[in-house]
Amino acid sequence: SPGGTPDVPLFPRTIRSMSWRRPDTWVRTGRRLQDVDAIIVVHVMPIMIPGSLTLLQAAGVGRTSSTGLGPRSIVIAHNVLPHEVHAGAEAMTRSFLRRVDAVVVHSDEEARRAHEHDARRVVVADLPPHLPGGPPAERPEHHGPARLLALGTVRHYKGIDLLLRAMMRVPGVTLTIAGEMWSDTGPLIRRLAADRRLRGRVEVHGGYVPAERLPELLARHDVEGQDRQHRPVHGHGHRHLVQRDAVEEGAHVVDRVDRHAGHADVAGHPRVVAVVAAVGRQVEGD
Repeated sequence: SPGGTPDVPLFPRTIRSMSWRRPDTWVRTGRRLQDVDAIIVVHVMPIMIPGSLTLLQAAGVGRTSSTGLGPRSIVIAHNVLPHEVHAGAEAMTRSFLRRVDAVVVHSDEEARRAHEHDARRVVVADLPPHLPGGPPAERPEHHGPARLLALGTVRHYKGIDLLLRAMMRVPGVTLTIAGEMWSDTGPLIRRLAADRRLRGRVEVHGGYVPAERLPELLARHDVEGQDRQHRPVHGHGHRHLVQRDAVEEGAHVVDRVDRHAGHADVAGHPRVVAVVAAVGRQVEGD
């Protein structure tokens, strides 16, 4: 969180022995782990792979050492590949996954992707609830236009810009954008939000959203925008406006928004506009 306090308390026996700026700490930490039974590495993005492989090799993990002995290696992959394509990402990921004993992913689609990148053993496990609990926030009754929420880091592939352009053609619907702006998305989002056709309908809350703000945000919105390819783990009962790179998932999804559909004028993309309009009608019709 902004104040430096974790949203979820750290495991009490956490030891911080590695630094991104000190590759020697990866080697020393790996050597200290040579006698353990298994090493679990969390894979978030390809840039982390060199450090992970260095750690595992120093620990003598079986499939990366000359002896074939050592701790078992398990990778928990948030995403097998990054959402945005980077040069060398696939080759680096394939090199990584073929050197570990097992990979844990959170969807069948990610399992397929792991197998395609040479993982030998893949296990699918549901993503557990990871936010602090507590009593539900009061949700005042609302009669009126749909109130959309785009929650989380704002990145290009999530399609928030498409949502804003579509809202210019759908009156009434409002949107709150709450999350850190990634790369050059900030200026684009703020420019679109300032358009006169969206006056008074868009709120932008840039920066990290701590866990204690989530109940209030969710309670005053009707639809949460999601970019996930499969149903996320949640407990708030919102509908989901599925955005870029998403697939239909039952009653939660109204339509698909896809930047890669080949339409030059995304502002006039009929399917994008249809998503926003249909969600608005569905919410108002309750």
